[in-house]
Amino acid sequence: MNSQTIKGWIEIVKEKGLFAMVFIILLLIHAYLFKVLYNYWMLWKVNDFTIIMTITLYCIIVIPLSGYLSNILTTFAVSKGLVTRQTMLIPIAVMIAIPVIFVVNDYKEKDLNEVISFNIDKVDYVQIDHRLRTDELEDAKTLSELLSQYRVKKMKDREWNSDVSKEKGYTITIYPKDSNPIIASIYEDRLHTNDGDYYEVVNGPIDMSWFDKLYDQY
Repeated sequence: MNSQTIKGWIEIVKEKGLFAMVFIILLLIHAYLFKVLYNYWMLWKVNDFTIIMTITLYCIIVIPLSGYLSNILTTFAVSKGLVTRQTMLIPIAVMIAIPVIFVVNDYKEKDLNEVISFNIDKVDYVQIDHRLRTDELEDAKTLSELLSQYRVKKMKDREWNSDVSKEKGYTITIYPKDSNPIIASIYEDRLHTNDGDYYEVVNGPIDMSWFDKLYDQY
């Protein structure tokens, strides 16, 4: 095997390696964007059908799209002579950085009204524990003000104790006029949202007296 053949094989390996790294990077980015779309703009009720549909759409849209764009970018880089030892370090660094950024951003502290976010003027009505219902704008404003007082931090699934029988809490469902309902089970020191995420209250406990007063009022 002469040096020219060896060099050719090295270039092929570089090209395939670049394609694989770009594909993984795009897959991570597209997967994150797909998750955001699913959580906030698509189906809100999680069941077997929606899970199957999510996996199906991911397989027929996200993965092929990532592969197609990776091929275009890799072909462009090879045609311009950009596949060098130095440039190969860039996608490696990005591959390491992206998951770190996603995880750090996902688990950083945030205001509770960022997690349970809604436009007060576009709320149709609010339902508490699937029994009490109020369409008063003032109640939506008070709920938003209550949520804005607290900061939360995302919990890992394994950290969540499903036994809430000894905790005081309410399930709230906010029905906006132009989008899907927002559902959250709120307890004094933690909460569970309808997108499957768990949060601990950093500056709790949450004052449950507003919910109590609402029950007394209606």
